[in-house]
Parts: sequence; structure tokens; C-alpha cells
Amino acid sequence: MEKIIRRTALTIIYTILLSLIILSIIFIPKGYNFYKHCKEYINKPFSKDELSINEERALKIYDRNSILISTIFPKHGGFFEEVKYKDLSTNLINAVVSAEDKNFFNHKGIDYKAIIRAFLSNLISGKVVSGGSTITQQLAKSIIPRERTYINKFYEALDAIRLEKNLTKEEILTEYLNRVFFGNNCYGVGAASDLYFHKKVNDLNNNESAMLASIIKSGTKFNPYKYEDRLKSRRIYVLNEMKNNNFITEENYNKYINEKLNIYDGKDKYTFKAPHFTMYAKESLEHLKYTGVTELRTTLDYNIQKEAVLVISNSSQSLHTFNVRNISCVILNAKTGEVLSMIGSMDYFDTETHGAVNGATALRQAGSTLKPFMYAYIFDKGESPASVISDIKTYINSPGGDYIPENFDHKYRGPVTIRDALANSLNIPAVKWLARYSIRDFQNILLKSGLSSIDKNPDYYGYSLVLGSAEVRLIDLASAYSIFPNSGTFINHYSITSLKKANGEVITLPKKITRKVISEESAYLITSILSDRNARMGSFRSYKGIVYPFSIAIKTGTSKGSRDAWAIGYTKDYIVGIWLGDFAGSEMINITGGNGAVPILYDIFTMLNKSQKETKWDKPDTIVKREICLISGKLRGEFCKETRVEEFSHINVPKEECDVHNLYIKTNSDGSITEKVFINLPNEYNGWIREQQIERPTAEWTKVNNIYAYNRMKNNNQNRNLESINQENSFNLNSAYKVQMNVNNINTYNSSSETKNDNSINNIRERLSIKEPTDNSVYKIDSTLPIEYQNIFISSYIPKNIVSAELYCNKEVIANIDDLKKDYVKWNLKNGDYTFHIEAKTDNGETIKSSTVKIYVQ
Repeated sequence: MEKIIRRTALTIIYTILLSLIILSIIFIPKGYNFYKHCKEYINKPFSKDELSINEERALKIYDRNSILISTIFPKHGGFFEEVKYKDLSTNLINAVVSAEDKNFFNHKGIDYKAIIRAFLSNLISGKVVSGGSTITQQLAKSIIPRERTYINKFYEALDAIRLEKNLTKEEILTEYLNRVFFGNNCYGVGAASDLYFHKKVNDLNNNESAMLASIIKSGTKFNPYKYEDRLKSRRIYVLNEMKNNNFITEENYNKYINEKLNIYDGKDKYTFKAPHFTMYAKESLEHLKYTGVTELRTTLDYNIQKEAVLVISNSSQSLHTFNVRNISCVILNAKTGEVLSMIGSMDYFDTETHGAVNGATALRQAGSTLKPFMYAYIFDKGESPASVISDIKTYINSPGGDYIPENFDHKYRGPVTIRDALANSLNIPAVKWLARYSIRDFQNILLKSGLSSIDKNPDYYGYSLVLGSAEVRLIDLASAYSIFPNSGTFINHYSITSLKKANGEVITLPKKITRKVISEESAYLITSILSDRNARMGSFRSYKGIVYPFSIAIKTGTSKGSRDAWAIGYTKDYIVGIWLGDFAGSEMINITGGNGAVPILYDIFTMLNKSQKETKWDKPDTIVKREICLISGKLRGEFCKETRVEEFSHINVPKEECDVHNLYIKTNSDGSITEKVFINLPNEYNGWIREQQIERPTAEWTKVNNIYAYNRMKNNNQNRNLESINQENSFNLNSAYKVQMNVNNINTYNSSSETKNDNSINNIRERLSIKEPTDNSVYKIDSTLPIEYQNIFISSYIPKNIVSAELYCNKEVIANIDDLKKDYVKWNLKNGDYTFHIEAKTDNGETIKSSTVKIYVQ
């Protein structure tokens, strides 16, 4: 039995020895090669690229007036203030070493005792409670970031040894303290010391040094502004380690732990003065692909930025209850494209509302803000502000089936001109006009205007493109509107004017990109519509959308579900874009571009134009005026009551007179004739006419086809009975006494009658009149608004043969002919009833008077 046991034991021993010999033959060469590789890696010096961050330490960003906006650490996008080793106080060095690596000055990159101690502590606790990384290892991790794997941890240790071979302990510690994150967007102990204590690092005492050393463990977890108690516990731990290392006495330890530190709330200094713009400029620099840049000169006007932030802040308080969680604003120089102000959200540091998201560059649905571009496009195709289309329930064939557009208020207005359709942001007319032309051509206009995000196939968007189904960026949209105040030329936005490299080289960047998009006539006509106070009254309920002491063009937009509310406004000097919404996509409550964004737009422009200087639009010489009928869009006829003096490009002037308002007559039982004007619209309006209960002529009425002949006969034969009138002028009176009027029956004109007829036509077209306000209008004085801002704008039409004219209000002259020939006369509202009329003299001495207009002010 003993022999068997001995033989078995020997067999096992021999087997083990043989296995060891075999394994040695296999792995010793590999082990030696691995050892050789590690030795070579350790002896490999750090390249310039790996340490180049020392040369590109900080990026300083200035506004247009050389005001420093921020100094940021390129790698992390935070604030930085570099320090040298000589700047570090002994107190700070002792605190950092005690907190992070008490054997720092003794080891050669790796503290093996600390690793074993951390391993045992973590094993006993069953979780990670301690780390064994040295300061050198932490610096190595910062220089060469790696994924967290065991093999990479091994290489981090090798990198630490490499650092010890390349740098001195003083250089390692300085480099480390210049890279550490100290919370509140501060990188490096220099910025942290200034932020929290308003001190230079060499002036820090022991307790202050201990606090900064405490934050190193986690700049977020030990944020002094949020977690005071947690930070105090960590500071006491660091002070205890300093006492154990004989850096402070027991007496000082007891003093420091009970001492309350005076921590400054200096976030204003180390908060971006224009946070979203700063990051936007930094991203723009990255796209330029320049390296070694230490300074950026930008287009921002920090003085404007501060005032705009104040406006947004004041507005946000009243809008918060309507679930407006964020507001974004962009202000551009309309003539150059320079970004003067950019506010991406109400609070950059508010994580609850995703404040760091830049609403100026985020993609959001455009709403109705794209409509002006479509109308400008069709103006160049031959349409005009007077072109009329039906605003009725409409079915439009599209690739996805019948498309049924709806107006925002779900109402139908019948025949509408483009001026009224755009000013009131009607959806149905916009879609119908686009359906007459080309979605692809419209999309090309948008792309040429810098809206690069609208780049999908036109069929993807369909006709809803004109209603804003596409996503755009606020900064791009504001820039796109530059085509209107700049005679059809697009001027792209830009934010950087020059940059300075580390070697001192200054590079000046190109100022702007421009290209012609639409004609100057179309650009002016769109501006004329968007700046028309009277046209805006139908869509803007707030006085802040109507009453401006200077010329301004405004367009609003609201996306489906009220998730986005927009307002874009421009003068000759500025373009301002406002967006309201929630970055998370929730719906706002009863908020539109008109009632939410427009009041902010008003406050921004009031701030920008404190002097309230008037800047008239540049009107091309090729723009002409004609009085037109608002129902037909054609030249005003004798029976047109709703008229307007409209502006046209000289190549798109209407030549036909209104054929919608027609005179009808009927013969009464006593032989007398009754006249009445009816509106004749195409059959597509039949349903709308029934809904509006508009009277239509019955069989007893007969249309007068030649009104001029009819008027001539009435004037020349006032004392003759109707039967003789009709016999002389070839009129046939049938048994039912219906008068049949037709121009073909009148062939007896002589030259004098032709001349008289021409004069009557001219008199019809050249009628002295008050266009706005309309008769029996009612106005209410707003008690919350300063009375000097509560005005109406009286516009009139003065014929060419008028040599003098006066506007009367309750028998008091309030304006003369020079005032009346301007676009409008401003009249301050006063409580009461008022009657307006114009008295004028013609060039032949005749005195004429306009019809009266009565208004009521309550």
C-alpha cells in the first residue's frame, strides 16, 4: 500500500514538473517580449502632440468692442487661468498632496502600497471605497484619455512612469493643478481660487487650500454652491490628513474645522457673459480648422446682449405659467449679417429646462415664417399684392392623398388679396398659391436664402412646406430675412471677425457671403406688406404688434400643437428673431407667435432704437401705385366700395377694371327703375356666398353691361320718360318692363361724348377718399398703455389734380395736403365720437369733399 502511495505521489510530482517545464518553454519568451515592450514603452518620451495642450492652453473670446466675454479651456469648454509652480503656495501643495497622494514626492509614478491598501479596503467593503491612483496617474489619464478597462489601467500606470521620466515633480504637480475640474465650469486651480475666494493661489491659507483640495475629488459632488455640508465633511477629512502629515498642528486643525469660510458667489465673473454665443463662436472656430488659436474677435455687442438678456428675463416671468419654458433671441445687423446678440435659452445653467441647449441653433418647425419667401417667389413670377385667390374650403391633390389646409382660426374669408393673406398669415391662400406654382422652385428660394436644413426631396414636405412643416434654425431664419431689407440680396450671418494664433499671427476672416435671391421689387413689396400697420391689425391683437414709432416689418409663426412660437422683425438696421417653446417638445398653453413672441419683439426693438428714429424703406423707382378693388384685385370700378391704393412692380400693373361689382336694374310696377350693385363671383365661391348670406340677383334683376352708356343716357335725358329714353338709345322694353342693357346696342357716340366718357372714367378712378379708418370703426383705449402710444393711422387717397387739401376732425383741421400725401397721418386716440372728412381744391378751382368717416373711441 505504501509503495502505491509513493508511486502515485511521484507521478503527480513529475507531471507537475513536466507541465512547468512545458509552460516555461511556451511563456517565458512571451513574458520576456512583454517585459521588453513595457520597458521600451516606459522609456519612450512624450511627443509634442501629447503635451501640446500646454501650448494651446486658453482661448480668449472678445466682443466687437474688445470686452472679454470669456476665457475657455479648449478641451472642456470651461474657464481657465494658468498658474506656474512658483505661484503655488506651500499651503495648497500640502493640502493637495494630503488629499490625493501623500507619497507624491517619494514614489516614481505608482504607489504600490496605496494600491494594495485600496484593494483590501474595497474587498472588505464589497464596493469601491478607495482608489490607489497617484497624482501622476491622474495626470496621465488626463493627457491620454482611455476607456476604462483593466488593460488600459495597466497602460495608465506605464504612462505615469513615463511622465516621471519626462517631467519633474514640480512640473507634474503644476500640470495636474492646471487641468483639474473644480466645478462651476472652472478648470485649473487658478480659476477656482479666483472664483471662490477672489484670491491668487499663492495667497490661499490652509483652510482655503483644504477646501480646494477637497473639490478635486469631484467638482460636481462637492460643488460649494450646492453641497455645503458635504464639502465641509470632505474638508475636515483633508485637514485631518494634513495634521497626520504634520503640515498643520492639532491646535490649527481644531481652529480650521470650526471656521466658516467666506466663499464668494462670483459666478457672474466665471459665467459666460454670453454663454450660447461663446460656445457657438467656439464651434464656428472648429469648423474653420485653424489650430493654435488663442484669441477670437467676434461680432457680438455685449452692451446689446446685456439689455436683450434683461428683456428676455422680464418676459419669461409672465410667460412661465403658459408653459413657455425657454426663449431664444437673435439680433443681426441687417446690412452686414453680423451677429450682435444671441440668447439660446433663459438660463444656460438650468439643467431642468435643458438650458445649455442653444435655441438659436436648434432645429424647430418654422410655422408661418416661411410664407413671405413663397409670396416673393410668385411676385417674381408675375403676381402682385393685389392678386386674389379664394379663401374657401379647399381639397388639393397631393402624393399622400387629398390635402385640406385650414386657417389658424378655422374661418373662410372668400376672395382675398395677397397683401391681406400674408398680413393675416392665412394658410389656405398660401397653399393654393403654391399649388399653382412649384414646390421645388420655392424650396430653391429657401435654400438660396441660407435655410440649408430644408434639403430633403420636395415631395417629403409637400404643400405644407409653406406652412412651416420643415425645421429651421432661428439664426438661419433671421439671416434668411436679410433678403427683404437688402433689395433681394441674401447676406449670411457670421460671428468671428478675426483670430490670433499662439505665434502672434492675426488672421482677418471674410466679412460676409452674399447672393441675389429675388428682385428688388419683390423684396420691397414683401416689406410693404409686413410693415403695413393697417393690414397687421387683423392678426395682431396686442398694440405691441401694431403701434411702433418707426417703420418695422413683422412676421409671426406658430407650429402645430403650439410647440413653437416665432416672431421675426426687421428694420433697415436690425433683424431680430424670437422663438418660444420647450426643448423637450411639450405644448405651450394658448401661446402663439402673435401673443407670445411679438411683445418681446416690441421690447427688443424699443431697446435697439431708443431714439425712435424713423428709417424709411428703400423704394425702387420701378414701384407704381394704383387704386384697386379688394374683391377682384383689379383696377377700381365705379361701384367698388372696398378699395385700396396698392403698390405694384411696373411690369405687373393691372390693366383691367373690376368686373365683380356690377350694376343691376329692375323696373318697378309704377314704371320707375331701381338700381342695385351685386357681386358676381365664380362658381367656386357659391358655398361661401351661401354661408355668408350674401344677396345674389334674382330673375327680376337685369345686369347693365355698359354702365357708361347707361349713365350718359340718364344724364342727357333726365326730363324724359324711360320709354322715350330707351327708344332714342335703342333700348327694348319687354312686356315685363325688364331693361336689357348691352354695350353692343350703343353705337351712336360722337367725339364729344367719347371725351366726356373718358373724363367720367378718370373721375371714378381719381376719387378723393379716406381709406383708413373705415366708417363706424370702434376703438378702445387701453388703460395699461401710455396714452402717447395709442394712435390710429389715417390714410387717404389724393387724386393728381388736387392742389390743396385739408383733413378735418369734427370741423378742426388736423392735416394739410403735404401730410395727406404721406403714407399716413397719426392721430392720438381720445374718448368720444369723431367725424373725419377731407376738403380739397382741384387745379381748375373746383372745391370737392370726400365722404365722411365716423369713429367711436371708448
